[in-house]
Amino acid sequence: MIKHGNDLGHDSCLGEALIDSGEAYKQMAEIKYSLEDSVKQNFLDPFTAMQNRDLKEINHHLKKLEGRRLDFDCKKRKGGSRPNEDDLHAAEDKFVESKNLAENAMVNFLNSDAEHVSAMYELVSAELVYHQEACRILSNLQTRLETKRSQAASRPKSEHVPFRPVVRGASKSSSISSDQSGARFGASAGAGAIGGAGGGSGGDAWRLSANDKSHEPAGPAISVKPRLQAKSGTPTCRALFTFTAENNTELAFDEGDVIQLIAQVDENWFEGELKGKRGFFPVNYVEVIVPLP
Repeated sequence: MIKHGNDLGHDSCLGEALIDSGEAYKQMAEIKYSLEDSVKQNFLDPFTAMQNRDLKEINHHLKKLEGRRLDFDCKKRKGGSRPNEDDLHAAEDKFVESKNLAENAMVNFLNSDAEHVSAMYELVSAELVYHQEACRILSNLQTRLETKRSQAASRPKSEHVPFRPVVRGASKSSSISSDQSGARFGASAGAGAIGGAGGGSGGDAWRLSANDKSHEPAGPAISVKPRLQAKSGTPTCRALFTFTAENNTELAFDEGDVIQLIAQVDENWFEGELKGKRGFFPVNYVEVIVPLP
């Protein structure tokens, strides 16, 4: 949360909310570690010691008592009507001794209730402290998030301004038109000069226009310009970036391709043709050379 909040920045209410939440959860993790340490020290360790010491001692005395009881019973049966009094008394004494040791061990265990209850108390106290701290941290986080929510709701919403490419084709078209106009003007002036030179004699003018081959290229030079104008007048654009089509209706192209414009579908999409294929492509991927009429 903290990483993504820093990525969004402090100008973003969501970014600040993520940072605050991440810090709060870090604090909760720290108090959780404190809870684990306290439970281990004040509850698990005492009960583990009780299991390894007190209960183990009781089990040892009980097993020993069981063995001596069996020995005592065996000696009583073997003696019949006249058992060996010394062996019988010795077995009985050992049995009583083991019985007393087992009883004392169990009584001592029962008398240590205060210690065991204290360990249970420490467990519950540690859990209570954890939940109290967690509640405090979450309450503070909730208050901060409420403030961020109010700030986010009061901020004015920004409007999206779509990108519009700079059209540079108009200047080129104007320069071509001016060149064509100059060519026509030059051709007309040349023709007027020839007519003026032969103004004194109609026959000389006719012979000059019929025999002088040097003036024949003037016709084709003038006729080339309309073809150039028609070609340059075709709406076209140049690809600024490579565009990959996602379906059959879109037109894919590479950076630098010159695309013939057919129509503008809306403010974001053109329809064009490239290498015999027609399709749609984004406006902000191209630079218009000759705009659509």
